Amino acid sequence: MFGLKSHQKELIKLSRKCVPKLTPKLYKGQCGKICVVGGCEEYTGAPYFSAHAASIFGSDLVYLLCEKRAGLPIKGYSPNLMVHPYLGDSYSSTHGFQYDFERVTSLVQRCHVLVVGPGLGRDEQMLQQVLQLVEEAPTLGDDHDRCLILDADGLFLLSSESYTERMQKALKKYGDDRVVITPNCVELKRIMTTLEVDSVEKVSEKLGCITVAKGQIDVIVNSLGERWENDYEGSMKRCGGQGDTLTGIIATMLGFSRAVGDFKLASLEGDDAKPLSWAKMAMLSCFIGSTATKLASKAAYEKVGRQLQTTDMNNMVGEVFEKLYPSQPN
Repeated sequence: MFGLKSHQKELIKLSRKCVPKLTPKLYKGQCGKICVVGGCEEYTGAPYFSAHAASIFGSDLVYLLCEKRAGLPIKGYSPNLMVHPYLGDSYSSTHGFQYDFERVTSLVQRCHVLVVGPGLGRDEQMLQQVLQLVEEAPTLGDDHDRCLILDADGLFLLSSESYTERMQKALKKYGDDRVVITPNCVELKRIMTTLEVDSVEKVSEKLGCITVAKGQIDVIVNSLGERWENDYEGSMKRCGGQGDTLTGIIATMLGFSRAVGDFKLASLEGDDAKPLSWAKMAMLSCFIGSTATKLASKAAYEKVGRQLQTTDMNNMVGEVFEKLYPSQPN
């Protein structure tokens, strides 16, 4: 399978216990409700790539919460995503836009997993709105086990001296390993400097999160210090947007894991499969996100070569899922 090593194949096999089995009895939303929070006038592609990858990898429902002026462009990219332009930046707020936090929370409380940061930008007003949402999300509605993924400018909220204290307190409201951060090497250095730590393990321990440190070898570390490395090569081309695909796939896998672990749906291994701990399911979700992103990138590169763009990668995401989990019914 794709030239994967034996230990990678074993983890993929184990991850079948995280993926809910499709049956005629299921109803819409049981296999994952994801909300991607990001998108501003300047950056409309990033949130789309994340939301699209989540959808194509198998989430039932994918919402996209963005800035008012980003809504129409993103809606035009795909009719499959539910786009809600409920956020407002400094410009919109001085040109008639009225921010309604209750409208935002009524959307978010339906969702099992949040992805915060793709295309968010650094407008002060937008950052304040999103920070408030991160603070309130763990207690919205009846679901207090909601998962959070932070990337891009969501990580800026964590590394910036202006926001880090509130952000660190907010992350403590989530359960252990219910938060995933996906920094690249530059973002990771900034986070370590702000947190005054010197390793990925200490970042995860201090925040109570899983860190997926992106690079040639992806390093995945949970809050207990368990460390996995994914050295699958992927493609040679490094285009913008690959990290957004990663967050979307991890979000879907966390949603799947919640469906099986929290909501007790049968997995691909059946009702009698010995259940995994949440810590293990969350690590597997991140590993599959890393692996599937690399597989999609490699498959797209083999098809189109150096012209590869994230749209090419995302076009391979569904095919990658089918090859990872070949017994999943069509």
